[in-house]
Amino acid sequence: MFNWVGNKIKYIDKIKTLTKNFTTAVDGMMGSGNVLIELAKTHTIIGNDVIPLMPNIYNNFASFSISENHFNNIINDWKFDEKEHYYNFREYWNNKYLNKDYDSTFLLETFLLLKMCSNSMVRFNLKGKFNQGFRGCNGPFFQNVDINKWTKNLIKIKNILKNAKTQYYNLDIIEFLKLININEKTVFIFDPPYVLSNKMYSLNFSEEHEKKIINFIKSNELKFIYFNFEEREKIINKQIRDFAKDYNKITLSNKSASGQNRIKTSEVKEVLITNIEIH
Repeated sequence: MFNWVGNKIKYIDKIKTLTKNFTTAVDGMMGSGNVLIELAKTHTIIGNDVIPLMPNIYNNFASFSISENHFNNIINDWKFDEKEHYYNFREYWNNKYLNKDYDSTFLLETFLLLKMCSNSMVRFNLKGKFNQGFRGCNGPFFQNVDINKWTKNLIKIKNILKNAKTQYYNLDIIEFLKLININEKTVFIFDPPYVLSNKMYSLNFSEEHEKKIINFIKSNELKFIYFNFEEREKIINKQIRDFAKDYNKITLSNKSASGQNRIKTSEVKEVLITNIEIH
């Protein structure tokens, strides 16, 4: 539902198949949280992200106002038909975000911001400010049919969360994993920033961070699903390739569009690695 580069919702059918025999799903690098929302219908979900935005959004979801009128009030106040409107709004949004001002309008303001940002890349600078540019538009950016659809979908998410067992954290991934009770009914989902695609992310995530996650998996008896690039532009991530040798591997894609305006297509090998039996 929320824009997010690298979103795994496109693989939700595979994820649901692999997680169907578990009662709890843990995602330590949840990004948009879209995958966990889908799993919340059938699982207890525990989410975490080092960026506090989405954990705080989901922890406060019940307090947010959601209606077409609320959407339209924001759009009428800001217009959004010129680049300057977006950047003024982005500065306003950053002030609220950095001051943890999660008032009743923050959800819809965040939703609109992510719809307008360039290439669906959610990026923050070292000061913690959202700094992604404007996608651009010809004429009015938002249409009534879209606002109606988004309102219904957000209300649907609100109802799912209302009836679900959920926990959300904002911690370093390794510190978060130390909190989780590992048992046979819990499945772990790992979707870290791809080291071979670090231009897509502003996070300081390296091969050393990747190694810590892999060592955690190997050192604990847990069931897991792990996403990453095994290869990009003929450069091999040896750590991922070696890790995959001991487990089941599914090749998800062999190409990716990730440049500005999605013009340039890169040759990649994206894989899903798991110790869950694949049928």
